[in-house]
Amino acid sequence: MNRLKGKVAVVTGAGSGIGRAIAERFVAEGAQVFIAEIDPETGKQAAAELGSRVRFVRTDVTQRASVYEMAEAVRAEFGVLHVLVNNAGTNFFCDPLNADDATWQACIDLDMKGAWICVQALVPLMTEGGSILNIASTQPLRTLPGTFPYGAAKGGLLGMTAGWACDFGPLGIRVNAVLPGFIVTPLTYRTETNPEAVFERQIRAQTVKRLGTPEDVAWLAVYLASDESEFMSGAQIILDGGRNVMNAGVLPPDA
Repeated sequence: MNRLKGKVAVVTGAGSGIGRAIAERFVAEGAQVFIAEIDPETGKQAAAELGSRVRFVRTDVTQRASVYEMAEAVRAEFGVLHVLVNNAGTNFFCDPLNADDATWQACIDLDMKGAWICVQALVPLMTEGGSILNIASTQPLRTLPGTFPYGAAKGGLLGMTAGWACDFGPLGIRVNAVLPGFIVTPLTYRTETNPEAVFERQIRAQTVKRLGTPEDVAWLAVYLASDESEFMSGAQIILDGGRNVMNAGVLPPDA
């Protein structure tokens, strides 16, 4: 408890799923948290349920004006920011030969460019140093057919993580990325036609024999946001229950 006491944090896309779990854990550890969420219903509900140290600011990370309005709300209330979690994003799965320009641009804007806009707006508030955490994905490292252009956008986010670690290190700002594997969120049930079959297949493909949860990501986020990780920057941490080291050849053919 109190590992983040005295810190002010912004978590984008924190109305549900991984972002919500991170916001909840940050509050439990003593932080003041801004939920920067595009959906007013989930954003307001999360803020109401997580308590008095949480504010909801409706934010579309793909729109520069919206992000700067959120940054102004942080500046007006606290004048400083210590932690930025670039979590907002969603899956875009399609065939590369049939995808159109609009789909490509929407994915890049949400899953990669939005993080850059947030950095531009919020790093000037990180005058006391701090931590930027980019929620990426294992898709750029170990992927499947039909995952274009999501893997490309998340791969770009990893590149920006490395670059920003160099750029902002002299300012006392650390930048790291978490690469979650298969994490069960409300989105999972909306995108999978047979979730239970997918869950069974995922567990068989991991060394840790349970499903990943948003809370798993949240605990790692606390460490990366806290002073405990003050010597870590530019890291890309895989959090996938050991799937990245599992040899698929040892699994039964129907795995």
